[in-house]
Amino acid sequence: MEKQLDGIGSEILFYEIKKRGISVKIGAEVESVLGDGRARGVQLANGEVREGDLILIEARLRANVELAFQAGIFVNKGIVVNERLETSIPGIYAVGSAAEFRGIVSNDSETVAQQSQILGRFLAGDSTVQYCGTLSCTRFRVLGLEVISFGEFNSDDEESNVLSYLDRGQSVYKKVIVRDNRIVGALFLGDISSSEEILGLARNRIDISLIRKNLLSGNLKGQMPKGKILCSCMGVTREEIQARIKRGMRTVEALQEGLRVGVTCGTCLQEVRDLIKAAVK
Repeated sequence: MEKQLDGIGSEILFYEIKKRGISVKIGAEVESVLGDGRARGVQLANGEVREGDLILIEARLRANVELAFQAGIFVNKGIVVNERLETSIPGIYAVGSAAEFRGIVSNDSETVAQQSQILGRFLAGDSTVQYCGTLSCTRFRVLGLEVISFGEFNSDDEESNVLSYLDRGQSVYKKVIVRDNRIVGALFLGDISSSEEILGLARNRIDISLIRKNLLSGNLKGQMPKGKILCSCMGVTREEIQARIKRGMRTVEALQEGLRVGVTCGTCLQEVRDLIKAAVK
């Protein structure tokens, strides 16, 4: 489960499975399901037979990109798109689970909504808008253990800091990856308190320097940045923009330089212009 857990998380889950008397076969490939009318077991590729009263088969929906491939569009895990969500053939676009951006395919509802909004603005004539990617999140429950993971939770490069908490006795593991005072990934197993708040901080690229020491405390609600996030790429709130406008930053260019607002995808720029217009009336 390398896409959902790291080494420590996998060890904890494996221990919990064994503790319940469940036998685990790792790396096995199923050759066939045995039984006539009723499944009674499986035969592995190495010839080994495993009998059982119940056989569960996991099936995942994947976008059918064969048509795109046949049309000559570049396809990898999905239909590869650029910052405009345009495929390798100009004028043809892809979003959602069919689209692959920087090696990532996601059908997360927030991702699809953002992609659709950005593509709509681009097709409507806004040439400044760009898609920069959205963190997708995996949530599941196994044997009573809640698991949430997202982003670069396995990152261990020199520029990243790993904040972690581990209690093997209680099967609790928390891990947050921070880069440049912004969360780029996290993994929660056994105790998912504050995980949604941390996901929000990551997706909105909020500077967490003031609350860093409490990220794994499980109680962030009273410490979260106040105000509506207007620029999700840079994590800038409406209140921060209004405060800078009052101090004299009354052009989009000044706010871009001072707050870095709207310098990435540009989705928020119209709202920024509206705030400036309202302030100078």
